[in-house]
Parts: sequence; C-alpha cells; structure tokens
Amino acid sequence: MTTGIQSPRLVQRTVTIAALPEDVWRAIVDSDLSAQWLGMRMVCDWQLGSPILLTGTPLGPDYVEQGTLLSFEPGRLLRYDHWSPLWRVLDVPGNRAVVSLELEADGGATLLSFRHELPIVQAIAEHSDMFWRVGLAQLKELLERAALRD
Repeated sequence: MTTGIQSPRLVQRTVTIAALPEDVWRAIVDSDLSAQWLGMRMVCDWQLGSPILLTGTPLGPDYVEQGTLLSFEPGRLLRYDHWSPLWRVLDVPGNRAVVSLELEADGGATLLSFRHELPIVQAIAEHSDMFWRVGLAQLKELLERAALRD
C-alpha cells in the first residue's frame, strides 16, 4: 500500500508492528493506552452508532474532538467519523472525516492499515499525514518496547 497523502482528501499508512493483533487492538481501544501513542484519550462504549470522544489533548481539558462509531470488529477493524474544532467548519456530516484502522496478523506481528478520508478543509491532509505518521510510529514503539520487557 502507498504511504502518505494520496490526494487532498485521503491519507493512508501501513505499519508492521512486532506485537500480536490482540495487543495492538488493546492499545488502540484502551483509553489509557491510546493517550500514550495518540496524544489523546479515545473514549467510547464501543457500541455501533455511539459517540466517540477524543479528549485529554495538550490543548487543554475543555478541548474535545468528536465522532460516531461506524464499525467495530474486535481485533480487526475500527472505523469512526471524526470532527475537529480546529478545522473551523460546522460539525455536519459533510465536514467529518472517516478514520479506519484495520489489523491483520502477519506471523508473530501485526500489519496495521490506516486510512483517513478527509473533508475538504484547507491543509488538513498535511496535518493528518504528520499527525498519524508520528502517532503510528509511537504505537509501534510502545508495543515493541513492551514486547522486549516480556
């Protein structure tokens, strides 16, 4: 899969993580662990259609990004729509991005495929590419460092 900005409305990345899919999955959906690699807590009850909140950012306790859980297949697929107040557009369906994280076992490792379908908002693709490049690298480091301790 090609990595990085595919168009002004699509960012994709793939990373192989030397950890089992269940460990990668837990790091994605556990709010304490997501804060360690994503830089914010991902909070949801994981029921389809439920709100998903991204909180605890360096922007302060009142800053919240929000979305709706679209797909949830434990250990395999997380998909949600997402809106950020930083985009300076109304929170309406056409202004939401869609984030997909898909896991696939690869021997004793995990292939993580990331896809970010973006609304038309100036400079969002560049920000998304940088944010997720760093976040996925931190997720890989977090999990592989933990595997070394085992």
